[in-house]
Amino acid sequence: MRSSGGFSGDWEIETTDDPEAALRMVERESVAVVVSDQRMPSMVGSD
Repeated sequence: MRSSGGFSGDWEIETTDDPEAALRMVERESVAVVVSDQRMPSMVGSD
């Protein structure tokens, strides 16, 4: 999702409900902010 509403420049939102996929995502891309759930089936959000 791309938007520039209220912020200068473009920004992207990447989402997944799979914690392993999220880890792969941050390994291949520069990520400024991560919002995670602390109670996931396979790991906790601080892993």
